[in-house]
Order: sequence, then structure tokens, then C-alpha cells
Amino acid sequence: SILGTSFLWLSSLGNTIYPTHPFYIIIGIACIAVFTILPFFQELRVGNYFSTEKQNNGRMSLYFLSMIGGCVLIFLKLIGLLDSLIPIQFLMDHIRVGKMILSSNVRSEAKIKRAAAFKLNRMVKNAMDVHSLTDTFGDSRCGTNSTTSAANGSEFGKALLHFAKLSDKTVSDGGWGWAWRSIWNGQIYDNEGIWLSTRIIAGNLSQLVICLIFPIFGYIFLNGDLYQTYVQQLDKSEQWRMIVPATIGIILGFFAATTLALTLLPSTIRTILQFRYGCIGSLNDKVFLDYRLAVEQQSLIFGSIFWGALYTSILVAFFFGGVLLFLMHPITSAAALALLASLLGISITALFKIGILLCFRSYFYAAFYRKKPAHANFVGIMLEVT
Repeated sequence: SILGTSFLWLSSLGNTIYPTHPFYIIIGIACIAVFTILPFFQELRVGNYFSTEKQNNGRMSLYFLSMIGGCVLIFLKLIGLLDSLIPIQFLMDHIRVGKMILSSNVRSEAKIKRAAAFKLNRMVKNAMDVHSLTDTFGDSRCGTNSTTSAANGSEFGKALLHFAKLSDKTVSDGGWGWAWRSIWNGQIYDNEGIWLSTRIIAGNLSQLVICLIFPIFGYIFLNGDLYQTYVQQLDKSEQWRMIVPATIGIILGFFAATTLALTLLPSTIRTILQFRYGCIGSLNDKVFLDYRLAVEQQSLIFGSIFWGALYTSILVAFFFGGVLLFLMHPITSAAALALLASLLGISITALFKIGILLCFRSYFYAAFYRKKPAHANFVGIMLEVT
């Protein structure tokens, strides 16, 4: 909407990685206060387009959430204002104050530089390991009458041999557990130099919110009037047929949301490492040109992360809950059992057929050749007519 776009634009004034005038930050703070905190204390109305009049429809919690969110944004803005007003030398002399006030971009840049230094040191160490192992073959420069060039050539050849021996030495990166451990201890920033976008982190936090609110809404649904009214129509001995599918569906939906929330950051890190190590093509890949198209769609990342996780968890809950309800409901249980019996019979027949073929395949065939043509032809005819 126009108001939402205006709010985002005005409240974002001063949010930049470059030095900015404090006046823009003050304007941003004032806009945040007007849009989020002022409506809680003062009722405003601009024709039929804008109104902050409170209604007794159970939505008062939105005003509280708006005020809390506004206070958080103003606090962050004040930190940015202090960052622009306090001299850099003072922040360098007082490290603790600097850590609290310096923006996350400054800290991320420092971590990336430390990661570059770490990788250079590791590269030099690996090179030194290759050349230092030549002592195990003896020092060709001592006790020989060879020339200096011959000695250098011998050392170079030995280094190549040791490089070939060490070429099989690898380090496993990019796993789920490795990613979370690296995020926890900071190695993903200080050693690998991977910078996670704010959109990705905000999207992951929104998925965690879904994990928290999903059981709450499930509990509200199970105790709602609509569901309870339908359950009460059944006999007490049959009510479990409705309660069990709904409960299991909600639990599985919660696990689906939790799985997505715990997989987003490791998946992002894995993709970055694949792109960095060449598993995903870059400059010499024809597909690389497509990456530069529709760059504006990066604004859809947060929405796709949030709504994708929400819809997936809801669909998982409804799918498994619906299947169990179809199997357990008194009206459909008979048809469900007949369908299960048919599927079970087909599965047993198919498994028996596959087992027989696996047992006799090695006796009748050797790759593409038939060791026993008569038996192989007989089996082929049986498969064609069945």
C-alpha cells in the first residue's frame, strides 16, 4: 500500500553503510514514532484513507505489538545516531563501547578481513608442509657434487611428489551439523568469511516464530467451537477417531516447520560454498548470465521464506491429518481398509516378483548375454503375458 511504502521509505532514512548526516536519522526516528507509537496514545483520522481509532474487536494486541516494534526500531536508530556522532578515535580507544555502537556492517567487514588472513596463512602453511617433507628423502644439497640448479630441480621434484601424496587430504565442509557449529563458534565468519544477508537471517527468525505459534494455533483449533461441536456429535468411544488425526497432523506440521527453520542457514551456506569452490559455475558458465536477470526479485526472499514455511507446515498437517482421518473415521474406515487391503496385495505381489527375478537373474544372464537361453526366454514370456 501507499502508506506502507511511505513508512518503509521514511523510517529507513539514515540506514546506510556510508557516513550520513544525523538529521536523516532523526527524521527516521520521528517517522517511526508517528507510525507505530503515536497511534497508541492519540487517535488520528485522515478521511477514509487513514485512521488510528481503536475498535473493540479484539485487535488491541496489534497496538501493543506496534508500540513494542516501534520502540525496538527507535532503539536501533539511536545506536546508529550515536555511531554517527561519536568520533572514531573514541570508539577505538574504548573497545567495549565500540562493540556496542559500531554497526553490523563494520563488524562483518572486520570478520571477512580476518577470514582472508586466515586463508592466506593456511595456504602458506600448506605450502610449507609440502616443502618441509622433503627432508625425509635426504637433503640433496649436502654431501654431493651436483650444481645448484640440479639441487633446486631435485627439491622441486620432491615437492611435487609430496604434493601428490597430500592431494588426497581433504576437509569436509557444508554439512548441517558443521554449519550450525560454525555459526555457533563464529568460524563461519572468521575462517570461511561467509556473510549471511539480513533478509536470510530475518526469514529464518520468522520461521522460528512459525515454530512457536504453530502449536498455539493447533491448541486453539482443537479447543475451538467448530471442532468441538463436530467431535461432540460422536459417541465418547468414537471421539478418539477425530482427536488422534488432528493431534498427529498438528505435531507433524510443527516438525515440518522446525525442519525448514533448521535447514535454511545450512542450505544457504552450502550453496555459497558450492559457488565458491566451483561446483556451481560462474564466469565461464552459460547459466551465469541468467543470475543477473531480475535482480529486483531479491526483495521476495523474505516473503518466500516466511509464507513457504507457513504453507508447507499447514499442508503437511492437513495432508497427514486428512489421511489418518480417512482411515479412522467411522464413515470412511471401511472403504479405507478395503483400499489398504488392495494396496497391500499389490505390494506383496510386486515384491514377490522382484525377489524371484533377483534370485534367478544371475543364473540366466551374464550382463547382456543369456547363459541359459531356454530358461531366459521362458521368464521373458511369463513377464510379457502377466
